[in-house]
Amino acid sequence: MNITRGVFISFSHLLKNVYLFKNMTESQLDSIGDISISKSYEAGDDVFLQSDSASAIYIISHGSIRIH
Repeated sequence: MNITRGVFISFSHLLKNVYLFKNMTESQLDSIGDISISKSYEAGDDVFLQSDSASAIYIISHGSIRIH
């Protein structure tokens, strides 16, 4: 897994295409982007487990995930 803090390509561009964030201003999206973490996973990696606490929101920018 690779982790990057802050803006990758354009967090605000990614976020404004997510329904949850669609009515936010560019400044608000930039603020969220500033505290965001980008993670990359390989096929078969666990993103989270059932026992994990709900402390984050996951936005899939490329690829797909399977929930079991």
